[in-house]
Amino acid sequence: MAEVWEQYLRSLLQRKLKPYGWFLKTDKQIAYKGRFFQRELIPDLIFQQENKLIVYDAKYKRMKGYQWDIDRADFFQIHTYIQNFINKYDVKSGGLLYPISTVVSDFSKYRSNTLLNEEGKSMSFLIDGIELKEEENNDDFEKMEYVFTERLLDSIN
Repeated sequence: MAEVWEQYLRSLLQRKLKPYGWFLKTDKQIAYKGRFFQRELIPDLIFQQENKLIVYDAKYKRMKGYQWDIDRADFFQIHTYIQNFINKYDVKSGGLLYPISTVVSDFSKYRSNTLLNEEGKSMSFLIDGIELKEEENNDDFEKMEYVFTERLLDSIN
């Protein structure tokens, strides 16, 4: 199911971001090339517009808005991905994208305007996703997709 979630987000974001000049970037990144501890870094969603980049990782895990919903390894993983790109590109936004199983009244609590701390790089770090409800119909779901993608666009600009 995690791969389905990732593919769904990739398709949704490609459709939404392409008219704004953002294109999916699919090449793999190598950390510590040539060293015995070399590793491939493969973020789920990287979009590029000229020298600008946005980097997200899709997580198919329960998100109810509690601090413990965010796995420590996932948190450090997305930061590693962002750090890998930060010296070469203007990273505008990055974060973790979940199916959200609660109503979020204020998404500003799910965002930071800097990376890691107040003195960090100016960019949008976020925890976000599509709010899902069991009783939703297609119209409700399309509205939630729209609201989600508009929040992401706001975080890029």
